[in-house]
Amino acid sequence: MKNLIAIFLISMTASGLSAQSGYNLFDKADVDEKGWLWFDSEAKINKYVGQADNTTGSYNASGKIIQLVSTDYQIKVPDPQGFPGDSIKVSIVTTAGVDSVGASNVTVPVIDPKTGETKNEYVIGGPGAKKGAIVLTSSKPSKNNGGGLLIKLPPIVSYELYLSSEAKMFTYITLSAKEDARISEYAVVKGYGLFKPLHKSGGHTEWKIGEEKNSFTGLAVKADKVQYVLCRNSGSYPLYVHGIRIFTQKPTTSTSALKKDAFQLYHHGGSLVCSDESAEALVFDSTGKKVRSGKASGLNLTDLKSGVYTVKAKSNRGVETLKIVLP
Repeated sequence: MKNLIAIFLISMTASGLSAQSGYNLFDKADVDEKGWLWFDSEAKINKYVGQADNTTGSYNASGKIIQLVSTDYQIKVPDPQGFPGDSIKVSIVTTAGVDSVGASNVTVPVIDPKTGETKNEYVIGGPGAKKGAIVLTSSKPSKNNGGGLLIKLPPIVSYELYLSSEAKMFTYITLSAKEDARISEYAVVKGYGLFKPLHKSGGHTEWKIGEEKNSFTGLAVKADKVQYVLCRNSGSYPLYVHGIRIFTQKPTTSTSALKKDAFQLYHHGGSLVCSDESAEALVFDSTGKKVRSGKASGLNLTDLKSGVYTVKAKSNRGVETLKIVLP
């Protein structure tokens, strides 16, 4: 009997199935021994992370598996085409980067500049802080409108996020079964607010988001159908997503959610980053005037004035559009 059990477990491992957890959504070469995908390399970020359709506020059908959603509020930035003092309003773009450093996993003494008292707090870049993250921008008070992470989930066994923050963690989960639904139309699964935070302090936590369920409607993240699940930051401090672990009910190819012509385009450190070295880019200011062109990968934007710009990159794999805000 023991031999039969051993043979069964070996066959499951060979097929990619965990005896406890199902099939990992992400490629075996990209996850650790526990099945976690960490955002600690440009290669993994380029492969799996991209922007949602933040223009229409919906899932990007030609985008990456993990899609970044801008804040559902806007901030004022200088208008590069206006008079001195003129401004325009733009949403804050959610970003991912290997240089994004999260919070410590232990408290350290910090002096309060107002009172002079020493307090023990979690701090960004402190002891045990992880490097590499999707950074979800903070929300407006009680508005559940911070930066978000959107993912197309096949029928799952489990879905977890590894988070860090310097303060209490608050999140808001919504979902839809329709690919073309506006994010504003997604149904509420659960919100963690002032009286019941996701995590009662700063530091690190592994969030079993796949177990979340609306106790009134029965709507749940775990389902026997494809769902589009959005997690927003609803707290007043940034939330760092360092890792993700998803096990599905059936085998799936991690890139199956993508169109073959999709490629990654984002702005980091004053330059464009593009996973397709052959892509050409055009950069337009808020008036539609072309202000820069050239190879998308490495295109320097540091000398452009503050404001909102639209980047269009094209190669034989397709076209990608990106909106960026330069400070």
